[in-house]
Parts: sequence; C-alpha cells; structure tokens
Amino acid sequence: MHENLTETIAKMVQSLPQNLQLVALEEFKRIIEEKRDEAKWDQLFERTRERLVAKAKEVKREIKAGKTSLTPL
Repeated sequence: MHENLTETIAKMVQSLPQNLQLVALEEFKRIIEEKRDEAKWDQLFERTRERLVAKAKEVKREIKAGKTSLTPL
C-alpha cells in the first residue's frame, strides 16, 4: 500500500474549498463502502465458484441425457 496514502487523501481534500471538503469526504466514504461490498461479493463468489461450476456441469449432463429441460421464465 502507498505509504503516504493518508497524507495524499488529506491533501486532496484540503485542496478543496471548505464547503466542498465535507461533500468530498462523504463521497469518499460512499466509494470505500462500495469497494468493501464488492470485495465481500468477490470473496463469496470465489468460495462457491467450484460448487457453481459443478452444478452447471451436472445440469448440462441432465439436459443432454433428457432428464430435464430448460423452462422459459
């Protein structure tokens, strides 16, 4: 991680007019929360990927064998 990350962010926010600093901070918080959420979903997907692939292969085999068919939604 960038050693001066906190300092860089602080300088960027401080370079704004006073009335925009809080706006920038709130936007930064929103972005960080969004990135945390994305990371959480990536981790969840990574943990279940093998099972999802296995299930998809199973369904393909069942369709090919005529045991099941695709139903339009």
